[in-house]
Amino acid sequence: MSEFSVSRIVPSTRALFDALSTGRKSLALIPRIDGNTSEEIRRHARRLDSIDVRAFARSAADAATQELARSTNNIPTLCTSEVTNAEDCQRARFFGADGIVIRADGNASWQTLSKTAQSMRMMAVGLVTNDETASLLLDSGARAILLRASSSAELLRLAEAAKGAALLLADLMPDGLGDEEDLHALLGKVDAALVLETLHAGSGFEDLQDELDG
Repeated sequence: MSEFSVSRIVPSTRALFDALSTGRKSLALIPRIDGNTSEEIRRHARRLDSIDVRAFARSAADAATQELARSTNNIPTLCTSEVTNAEDCQRARFFGADGIVIRADGNASWQTLSKTAQSMRMMAVGLVTNDETASLLLDSGARAILLRASSSAELLRLAEAAKGAALLLADLMPDGLGDEEDLHALLGKVDAALVLETLHAGSGFEDLQDELDG
């Protein structure tokens, strides 16, 4: 595994915000790629690149994330594990993330960590799991928010609470969305949704992507 080194961090050149901004007029599907071998990573990345997905998601910041970032020329990667300090932000960027999910405990922590992310040209995404965090992040000026819930009904409720954000992403715990009906329900409510490998590796994924984000 590559050794994490702050001195070797280079800023992101892939604009994740622009890639996922749909104006709620379509639903971008973000495939989770959580394989651990180089061959798994490259196989998924080549297939998904060929059907023009907008972004990848990876749960951890590690050497496999770095492999994913290097596997295509222009598809950005969102690291979905929650960062809580500056070192987490730096580690994510070192391993190739173009966006990070920030768990903010207050306005000051959001401002500090989002500025750290932006200094490396990463997209700072605030994590919303309830109405209180939605209000905190909106009041703090967060442009991008990840809604994380254990049911599709709760995702829709949180989407309403956080609708003032410029960019809304949806994530169903613990692994992402895998039900096409749930995804159709999110159309027009959020900009993008993280999807399971069981869905994006299926034969009908390209048609589903064309339907929701064509």
